[in-house]
Amino acid sequence: MADTPYENNEALKTIYDQLCTSYHSVDDFRAKLLGILPLVSGVAIFEILGKVETPSYLSPIGFLGVITTLGLLIYEMKGILKCDGYIKAGLEIEKILLKTLPTNIGHFGSLVKGDKKSNFITVPVASAFVYAAVIGAWTFVATFKLSCIEQMVSISLSIIASLSVWLWVYFFSKSLSKPDKSKS
Repeated sequence: MADTPYENNEALKTIYDQLCTSYHSVDDFRAKLLGILPLVSGVAIFEILGKVETPSYLSPIGFLGVITTLGLLIYEMKGILKCDGYIKAGLEIEKILLKTLPTNIGHFGSLVKGDKKSNFITVPVASAFVYAAVIGAWTFVATFKLSCIEQMVSISLSIIASLSVWLWVYFFSKSLSKPDKSKS
């Protein structure tokens, strides 16, 4: 064994570096998508609603927006699962490499430490807000000028769609198993 808290295991350090790189790649893409999605959707919706004289094609455009956003949400959830796996693997490697140091000193350990306030303030919760807002907006477009649906019903459907998506992502993220700190 080496005299430092780090074991002399170059292969494990290489795997750890690759985990960090993979985690940051997925996390960076997700962050960019969360920024671009509401911007593009907002511009498209305002353009569509501002230039529509005959609303006959609003419903198909709105439903296309909902379906596309749901597809991106599923992709986002896959990214959440990947990042969760990277964090768990990174924590295990940190336990080996940093035997004599606190477990939250490594990159992945610092991601999972926190107090009760930070249990709600998470990236999946933030993404739930973004996707819920975008799906709600596209639902509003899809139901905006249907002859059988009044404006209040359209707004209600948008709110219901938004809340449903938010709850789905929130409980999905909470269902991910948390690292067991008692093993540390």
